[in-house]
Parts: sequence; structure tokens; C-alpha cells
Amino acid sequence: MNPDNYPNIIRNMGRMGLTLLLFLAFSCQAPYKRPPATLKPVPATLKKTSRPVTPEAPPENPYYYYLEAQLAQSREDFEQTATYLTKAAALDPSSLFLKEELVQFLLRQKKYDAALKVVEEALALNPDAVSLLLLKGRMTHEMDKPEAAIPIFKRILTLDPKREEAYLLLGNTQRELGQIKEALKTYQQMTRAFPKSISGFFYQGHLYADQKNYRQAEKALLKVLELNPNLDAVAVDLAKLYQAQKKMHKAEKQYLRVIQKNPGQVVAHLRLALFYHQTNQPQKAQSLFDKLATVAGGELRLITAISEEYLEPGHVDETVIVVNKLLANKKNSSGLHYLAGLANTEKGAHQQAIEHFKKVAAKHAFFVTATIRTGLLLHEKGRTTEAVSHLEKAITQKPDAPQLYSYLGYYYEQNEAYDKAVGALEKGLKVDPKDTDLLYRLGIVQDKMGAWEAGVTTIQKILVFDPENSNALNFIGYTYADKGIRLDEAEALIKRALTQKPDDGYILDSLGWVYFKKRDYAKALEYLLLAVQQIPDDPTILEHIGDVHHQMKEPQQALEYYRRAMEHKPLDPAAVQQKIDALQ
Repeated sequence: MNPDNYPNIIRNMGRMGLTLLLFLAFSCQAPYKRPPATLKPVPATLKKTSRPVTPEAPPENPYYYYLEAQLAQSREDFEQTATYLTKAAALDPSSLFLKEELVQFLLRQKKYDAALKVVEEALALNPDAVSLLLLKGRMTHEMDKPEAAIPIFKRILTLDPKREEAYLLLGNTQRELGQIKEALKTYQQMTRAFPKSISGFFYQGHLYADQKNYRQAEKALLKVLELNPNLDAVAVDLAKLYQAQKKMHKAEKQYLRVIQKNPGQVVAHLRLALFYHQTNQPQKAQSLFDKLATVAGGELRLITAISEEYLEPGHVDETVIVVNKLLANKKNSSGLHYLAGLANTEKGAHQQAIEHFKKVAAKHAFFVTATIRTGLLLHEKGRTTEAVSHLEKAITQKPDAPQLYSYLGYYYEQNEAYDKAVGALEKGLKVDPKDTDLLYRLGIVQDKMGAWEAGVTTIQKILVFDPENSNALNFIGYTYADKGIRLDEAEALIKRALTQKPDDGYILDSLGWVYFKKRDYAKALEYLLLAVQQIPDDPTILEHIGDVHHQMKEPQQALEYYRRAMEHKPLDPAAVQQKIDALQ
């Protein structure tokens, strides 16, 4: 189905931790480094079995294709790189090196399913290849399947008990899943196998601290510092541990020890300033707060340090205290106001958050994100008209930011001012004609206006820039299915989308709806039930299941799902009620 929701950026904002806020503010960090300009050395195994490459080199030589792949990658021709690496791996199926090279390349291109397929094929030939199992475990975890990754990491340790990385991956995954006892046991096994493992002792220390086993936590952190005395962050963690035990003198001493050793240690200054504030030593606290920006070497580094240390669940009140203290002397600091807005948002103090976000200057790097967050908060409070005014004003100050047009279009759409929404989105596309969020939102608005063919044409432009964009594939496929046209093409498009997001309830619903239109009701029900498992309260999916049961002559089941759909505010409640009345 068409997921009628925010533009992609809205769905991705969620809790604004440091990484995300800096990414949104600066958009300066790519997920992977560029390919090296120089070629990798050819592995010895390939050198021994391959002839030198000459202009007449036969294309059946894996060495030839491997070097061609490296050349293609150096000139950023990634399509050719994939072709050559695939060919090289196919010509020498026993080469783990070539398989791993292909997998690593596919991962850099974010082609996770294709990478996993290569790994599975390689493991079928060599099921005990630890390097491949590590790749499989990592990919499985990255594909949001941490439970399935655990047995893979355990198998690695059975095959190679001296694989330190596998202990770390297993322990971290167990910790992520809340399997604290199992994680602690894994880290203990890690430090027995590797008595100098800093990571193993570090994570033990934090798990013991979470369990309030402070003696063991202190022992583990001291061991980390014994192995590497220069880890200031761990030294600060030790001070926090003393503070948690109410050992205030010991905590203060530890903070001062870190600062004396490294006068530029920003987190230690932050923590000690807050410590003095909490222990009713206001003069000492203010003295440290006053020189924090100088210690940090600038506002941005200070904001980064505060974000890393405090913008986490359970630390929001501390963030508010720190930022308010700093704002006492820096009332016009856009960065600090932005941070205060984030903290107050997390705290649920939305009006205070709005006030801080509005104080971020238009020339500041955080201005666009602050404007977006202000609009979201106003919209959530039912003040959409005010959100529109705020976005319109921001666009006059920052007319080259396409995200602002995307949100303005969304708010117009929510007010059913579709013509204005189209106008805003088209203005944004003049700024960036390739912005997929703007194109997607424009397509949705056109569809809502009844111009579904124009909507499909707009969404098709996304596929020119991003051929595997799952939202675009799903939109076009569902639209065709809903109109009962081009059903084979709709099925193919939606299956491509499902390859990118196999557990997406909306896409599963779309595929089920295609089969419904094809009158393959058994298959339709199969996919619709998978969809409702992912999104149990979506009224359209529930209505679709009711429609399938109705066509399968199962009136009681149909009634059940129609009634459930009515409980969750369907788009057309009168139509659903009519279906219920007809069955009753």
C-alpha cells in the first residue's frame, strides 16, 4: 500500500543522538571511505596460478578480472567493479579471498542481500571458513536480526576459540538483546583467552556497574587502566563509579587527577562541574562552567562533548542543568540553544524546546534541523498553521535548503491545502531536482488530488536517480494494483521493493493486494497476514484481510477484520461500515 507518512527524514529523526544530529547539521560524513587511488597488492595465491596480464590476456583468467575490478573501483565505476569481481569469483570458486573481496564491495554499496547470497554460496563450499562466518554474522546483525547472529558467533568460537573479534561481537549482541548474564560470561571468557583484552575488561566493568556490583566494576576498570593508563574516558568512568557509590572525596580526586594529567579533557571538566553543582559547591561549579568553551577549544567541540556524555536516556536532567549553566554567560549561542532544544524535547518540555530551537540563528549550521524540529513539535501539538508560518519564514532566510520545502509541503498537505503543497514542493525541486524526499511527497500529494497518473510519473523520476528505492517501487506497484492495471509489472516492482525491505509491513500488504487483484486469494492472505504481524493496527491492512476472507466465502473472519479496521480509524469509515452491514 501507499504508506501515507512523513518524508523519509521525518521517519529517521527519532531520538537525536550525537551522530545523527551532526550528520543532519553538516551532512559531511559518508558511510564508507572512497576507494583507494592505488591498487591493492594481488594475493600470492592468485599470483601463482595466473599469467601476467597483457593486452591479449584471456578473459577466463580470474587475475585479469580482479585487476580490472581494482581499476574500475579506483575510477569509481562501481557497476563495472561489481561485474568484474563477480566474474573473478565465478572463475575461481575455491578462492575465499575473491569471495570476501566481492562481499566487502557489495557491503560498501549497501547491497546486503546480494552480499549475503555470495557468503551463503561460499559457505556451502566451505562451511567452516571463519572469515566468511564472521561476515555472515555481521551482516545478519546489521540486517536487524541480532538473535540469528548469536549462533553464528558461537560457531566461530567453537571453530576458533582464539578469535578475539568473535567474543566481542557475541558479547555486544547479547548485551544489546538484554542477555546480561550471557554477555558477562562471554566477556569473562574473552579475558581468559586474552588476558590483555582492554575491550573485555571494559565491558565487564560497565555490566558490573549496571548491576550495582561496584567492587567488581572497579576491579575491571582499574585493570583497563593498568593495561593502558592513557584512556582518559575510562578514568572518568571510574570517577563516575565512585560518585555512584557516594564516595564523593574519591570521585573528586579522580576527576582532578584526570584534569591534571590532561587539562584539555572536556568530559572530565564537564563531569566535575556538574559534580560541584550537585554537591552544593556553586563557586567551584561556575568557575569550571565559565572556562569549558576554552577547554574544549570551541563551541562545536563543547557541544559534541555534551552530546556524547549526556544526550542519553536517564541523563536528560543533567543535560538541561549543564546547558542552562553555560547559557548564563552565552545567551546568544545557537549551538547551546539547539542542544537545549534537544534536551527539553527528550524531557517532554516541548514549549521550552520550541523556544530554544527558535533562537538558533539562520547562519548557523543547526538552523535547518532546528527549524524542522520546531515544525514537528508545533504539528504534534495541533499547531500546524503555526508550523506552516514558521517554515515559510525560515525559507525566506534559507531558500537553498530543500528539506524545508519538503516539510512545508507536508504541513500544507495535512491541512488539505494541496495546491499550496504542490507549489512548495515544486519550488524545492528547483533547488534540488534530484531530491527523492521532495519527489516522493509530491507524488503522494498528486495522488491525493486524484491525479494518480501524474503521481506515478513523478515517483518514476526517483527510480532514475535511485533504481532500487523501495518507497518508489512500492508506490508505483501498489497504485497499479489498486487500479487493477499492469498487475504483472506491479508484482515485479513490489518484489524488488521487498528485496530491499523484506519485513516491511506496507510492502507485504502491497504484494498481498496484487494477488488479491489477480484473484489468487490464498497467496493474498499469506502476505497480508505477514503484513499485519509487522503492523498490527493498520486499518487498511486489516480491511484488506477482511476483503480476502469475504472473497473466500468466510464471512465471520471477514467481519472480525472489518471490525478491527473500524477500531483504528480507517481512511473511509463509511465504506468499511457498509461492508460490515452487508455481512450482518
